Amino acid sequence: MHTRNDILASQATIHPSDNRVFSIRELMRFMSIPQSFKWADDDINKLNISSQKEKIEYLKKHEINIRQSLGEAVPTAIFKSIAENIKKADNQKNFSLNQVKRIIERENLTVVDNLLNYIEKEQPSFTIATKIAELANAKRLDDAAFYTRQELCFNLVADLPDFKNKKTIRILEPSVGVGNFLPVIFEKYKHVETVKLDLVDINSDSIKTLKKLIKLLKVPSNFELRFINDNFLTKEFRINYDVVIGNPPFGTITADEHRNYQTNGLNSTIGTKNLFALFIEKALQISDYVALFSPKSLLGAPEFDKLRAKLATKEILKISDYGEKGFKGVKIETISTQISNKTESHKTIIDSYILKSYSIHNQDYIINAEFPTWLIYRNNFFDDMSDKLRLGYFAALRDRSLTSKNMAKSGKIRVIKSRNITSSGIQNLETDMFVASTKESAIFSQYSNLDSVVVVPNLSYYPRASILPKGTVVDGSAAILLPKNGLEINPDLLKFFSSKEFFLFYRIARNYATRSLNIDRNSVYYWGLPYESFDMYSYFDNNLSKSNLLFASPVQLFPCF
Repeated sequence: MHTRNDILASQATIHPSDNRVFSIRELMRFMSIPQSFKWADDDINKLNISSQKEKIEYLKKHEINIRQSLGEAVPTAIFKSIAENIKKADNQKNFSLNQVKRIIERENLTVVDNLLNYIEKEQPSFTIATKIAELANAKRLDDAAFYTRQELCFNLVADLPDFKNKKTIRILEPSVGVGNFLPVIFEKYKHVETVKLDLVDINSDSIKTLKKLIKLLKVPSNFELRFINDNFLTKEFRINYDVVIGNPPFGTITADEHRNYQTNGLNSTIGTKNLFALFIEKALQISDYVALFSPKSLLGAPEFDKLRAKLATKEILKISDYGEKGFKGVKIETISTQISNKTESHKTIIDSYILKSYSIHNQDYIINAEFPTWLIYRNNFFDDMSDKLRLGYFAALRDRSLTSKNMAKSGKIRVIKSRNITSSGIQNLETDMFVASTKESAIFSQYSNLDSVVVVPNLSYYPRASILPKGTVVDGSAAILLPKNGLEINPDLLKFFSSKEFFLFYRIARNYATRSLNIDRNSVYYWGLPYESFDMYSYFDNNLSKSNLLFASPVQLFPCF
């Protein structure tokens, strides 16, 4: 609130030619303060009969305090509105995930008619109703549908273009489900003259449920909704959309289904049968902007190499990393990605829920052909370490043929598992298992004649490495690293993989993942041996639990960095 007469920033202001400031009474009206409000305890009648000189002196005594109070104030109407919203939210029922599951079971809401009747009878809030409907659908159908919280919907929509210069925009939700995105889409584009919103879902019951749920919302008059019960991946869209937004299914499809989709022009996803990848590619074919959720493995898994290569040619506007916090009750790491088919700033926002950080980078810094994966947390520490390591030194092998069916507590050939691997060598355990012959291993012949074979844990947060003892085999909990040049490895160098430096470097290389940690042809690139000139690295205290360091920054591990 300003009271100066030389600023024209407000519509309700005074022109400089008037050469005055707002009066206290004017300011009180602006701030919704009743005219009856008294700034002092003095009798108003006595003040009114005072002389003009006395009135001026009285005003000077109190004016600064009054104006300062008004300047720091918030209009009463605003606080009243806030209070009403709090009361409204407080009066709404809110259900935990377990409560929702109990309601679904008690009311038998996996039956669509029961679900529709429940919504009609109980009239829950839209947020609660969509949570119940989404989870009921997911339980009834194996359609890889998960409840998308409003917080995540808002985050995905918030940084999309406003389209302030367009009178009409077209938006499509390719797997609308029960319409979790509708409230934030309505709010985001309420200023656009006409919004044509197409809502697509392959499941007819979902569309039927959505039509019932929408009655719980106030649809803005500028929105035109069209419900489409069809397969987004095979349907032909004859128009171009401004935005495709949503949470596609993460499930896999059969080889025949995949071939069918490829004949429909979805070719870059060869190598993966995951539905979300097909949704991303199809969305980019028909829209200027795409904002979709996906598994975090999109950032680095080999099966998405071709999809990442295609996305790298686009503008990656924003990547949000939710880790395991995205979908409650689902043990999967998720991200969301906003992509543009238009040439823009070449800047990418990284919004990290797991690190509680927000940063902006040049796109070619985090998506760089020098590295086989996207590095959304790349920083100076990572770059410094990269220069000291022989990256791409190893090739990786994993043996999935050894299972409990062909292992026993005794035998001729010892099976090395991840728990056997320490920074100082291979340890013996009472739980060690054996096989009758090396023929039980599908990959033994690929490394049996080599002198230097390195074994590392596959899915561990805490990297470490040892030389594999001759005549042993390795199960799928560990990975075998083979030097590409076939040279013998100095075992002392392997200690580096247990250092603080490599721990942090590898956490950044794996985008601070907690589940997407398989060692494959991409991630093995980062298991680089240090150059001989780099021999000053530090180790963790053996008694220290590293669980609190999974999301550590360089400064936390190296205060002087």
